Parts: sequence; C-alpha cells; structure tokens
Amino acid sequence: MGTLAKSHGELYFTDLVGSVAGFKTVLTWGFDVVAPKDGTYKLSAGGLTTGHTAQLTAGYKTGKTIVFNVTGGTMSIKRLTGSINAKMAAANGKGGKTNISFVGSWSCKS
Repeated sequence: MGTLAKSHGELYFTDLVGSVAGFKTVLTWGFDVVAPKDGTYKLSAGGLTTGHTAQLTAGYKTGKTIVFNVTGGTMSIKRLTGSINAKMAAANGKGGKTNISFVGSWSCKS
C-alpha cells in the first residue's frame, strides 16, 4: 500500500498493491472507506445516507477512471485494521454495469 489518510471517520487508501481478476491495464487502485466509528457494518447501495460505505477506484494507463460503488455486503473496522466482503458495481459506458466481488483486509500502522 502506498498511502493511507484518516479523517473524520474516513480512510483513504491509494496506490494499492495487488490486482483484480479481469482488469489487466489498471495502473493504480484506490479504496475509500467511510465509517464514523469502529464496528461491523452491513453495506448497501446508497451507503452515504447511512453514514458508512466503501468505494474502489481503478485508474487506467490511458487516464480513464472507473469507480465501483458498494451494492451490498459487510465491512468491519477497528482502528486502522479492517476487512470487507462486498458486491460492487460501476457504469460500463455501454448503458450497463460491471459487477465485481471485492474481498480484502488491511492492517496499517498509525
């Protein structure tokens, strides 16, 4: 992981290390988590209205960016550690959506 910032219940991870199956030309991955306090959260579409959500961003070598928003799942946060098991979707530019499963965990130093 390259960078972590925490502010007002939000964690921002940038320059993630790793890959996602089916996405071969991605240059950088970013992951944003919104959770007002430690706990386990049920995720759903429209999570910003409930105060917690997660978003995955793919930055391609061409300059194109795709943002995947949560459509369902769970997320646990305890200080700078956590895990997520979520379904996410992004507009595919063809009038439809690209759906992915996003499963991961993190443990960061303060």
